[in-house]
Amino acid sequence: FISLYNSPNFDKLLKWAEAGQTRLTSAQQMELMSALPEHILLLTNILVWGLMIAQVLLLMRRGQTIGKMIMGIRILDRQSNAIPRFFNLIIMRGLFTTLAYSLSIFGLVALAIDFGLVVLVVDLVMMLTSKERLSLHDKIAKTYVVRADDTQTTPLALKPD
Repeated sequence: FISLYNSPNFDKLLKWAEAGQTRLTSAQQMELMSALPEHILLLTNILVWGLMIAQVLLLMRRGQTIGKMIMGIRILDRQSNAIPRFFNLIIMRGLFTTLAYSLSIFGLVALAIDFGLVVLVVDLVMMLTSKERLSLHDKIAKTYVVRADDTQTTPLALKPD
């Protein structure tokens, strides 16, 4: 952001924003990016990919992202009470719900409905109203969120009701 702010193309970005343009075309994005030094773009890519890989590794090893570690919570599998499998944790809980939240980007705006917002509201309502406090993405991935302690990184014995 600092590089973009200091680039000669930042004034163009301001003019587009002042004109009320909320989305940039591909050509406009490329024009903005062309003013940035290549080493900044490379460093940004390394940092973003590094953070993404670190988050996935933390999720797979501990059931936590950096934010979940700070909040003291962890994601567990509902059946085994252990760290969920890759498919449930990353694909179903992460990518699937991210796609659902992002559906308005793929053309549903023309329907005057932000489907991503609808999914987000349904997710929130389910979490607040269900007895188990499970969100839509938890139900889909068969996971739940608990306060974290170090015994949860290995399967726990299920307690009888």
